[in-house]
Amino acid sequence: MKRLATLLLAFVSVQVMAQDGRGFLEGMYGRYHGKWRKSLIFTQKTEKYRNDSLLGEETWYETMVYPKNFRIDFGKPDSGNCVIFRNDSAYIFRSHKLMKSRADTNELLYFLGGMYFASSYSEVYEKFRAFGIDPEKSYKRGGVTVLGVADSNAKETQLWIEEKSYNVVRLMRFDNGHRTDARFMHHKKVGKTRCETLVEFYEDGKLRQKEIYTELHANIDIPATMFSVNDPWGWHWAD
Repeated sequence: MKRLATLLLAFVSVQVMAQDGRGFLEGMYGRYHGKWRKSLIFTQKTEKYRNDSLLGEETWYETMVYPKNFRIDFGKPDSGNCVIFRNDSAYIFRSHKLMKSRADTNELLYFLGGMYFASSYSEVYEKFRAFGIDPEKSYKRGGVTVLGVADSNAKETQLWIEEKSYNVVRLMRFDNGHRTDARFMHHKKVGKTRCETLVEFYEDGKLRQKEIYTELHANIDIPATMFSVNDPWGWHWAD
């Protein structure tokens, strides 16, 4: 009888944890659906590392229109070097020429704002599962809800989210024995929503890239031609 009670208690605990994960994600979507910024531009100082030592620095200029358009100019926008993420594809340009394209769902853009443009919570739920994060699994640690895993020992894709603000603070993936780890920090208010201004990327515990964001502006009217694959430099800012 005691064994049965223990098993029932464990079952209930797992069910509550799963429900918390689903409920938390639904609350996250409900907080910002229809309220998220429509666009964001910023300047990014990019530091690249090897064995935790700084190799060099670059300045990138980034432009995004939620939920699916994102452009990074490596150097000044007229340099001819950029990548354009549009819908579920990425287009890489060098010296004003399209060098290659590839399928790319850009999960970070989705987690960091695109999700709030989904037509329903069920759409968000299924998208998270498609990205390998199962909202049925979750646990809490120090004011953060971790979605995708049931405890801190699991080596599965997981998204860490602050419980009060719903700021995404960490994304970890495990693949063939390797771990990638993105950390989102120093959130500041931009328009009516908050945005990370420091991001660090690690591979197997080693710092690979650090990004510092400045000159952030939200809800700017971005010309659609900025994401044109045929003429990425034919755009001009709206008056």
